[in-house]
Amino acid sequence: MHHDTWKGIILQKQGLLKPQSVQQICQNLNGLQAQFQPYVHVGFRNRMTAEDFYESSWQEDLTRQWSIRRTVHAYLKSEIPLYIHEGRLASTDYLKTEGRDGFSPQTKQKYHQLILEALEQGPMTREELKSLCRSEKMTLEEEKQVFNAWGGLFRYMVERGEVYQEYGAKRFHRLTDFQPLSREKAELEIARRYFAGFGPVSLADARYYFKENKSTS
Repeated sequence: MHHDTWKGIILQKQGLLKPQSVQQICQNLNGLQAQFQPYVHVGFRNRMTAEDFYESSWQEDLTRQWSIRRTVHAYLKSEIPLYIHEGRLASTDYLKTEGRDGFSPQTKQKYHQLILEALEQGPMTREELKSLCRSEKMTLEEEKQVFNAWGGLFRYMVERGEVYQEYGAKRFHRLTDFQPLSREKAELEIARRYFAGFGPVSLADARYYFKENKSTS
């Protein structure tokens, strides 16, 4: 196969030759990596028509949170049960054990309950939740632990299927009636999308994507 032909196939699979809907983009590529929102916004813009992109209501269909390789991705809210499947659910032991940073079980449980109860009343931003917690005499050290930039308590709540974060406004919502897919069903679908959307790939590519090492292959 000519190299240019191969590149054309990859660009087509990546949705960079023909505009797609946000649903197609997310379902074909397992969402888009989104540690830095300005960059993922460009990723959507490059794959959508200008009309669809600037209409902006598409953002309401998305969440931005931990997913593939436990890194932040933007993907469809309707597919949270796919990416937070039974094999990825955080253990409730998190709330019962002390963290390496000294994050005590008592503190975790206190703010876990406070945040859940607040979100039952409606969505709130990270800053609004910080203000709420501060009103409950949260110390500076506790604030660093709960609102840790690498996830903290919120990562646990996302990976338990308790809350989700909006893509655009970055508000947290209470997730209700959450039913995760089985690990087998979810992993097969995620793998199917990967090989269909990114292939041809090497074994090393696949290992990296799924965060596997040679001993697990």
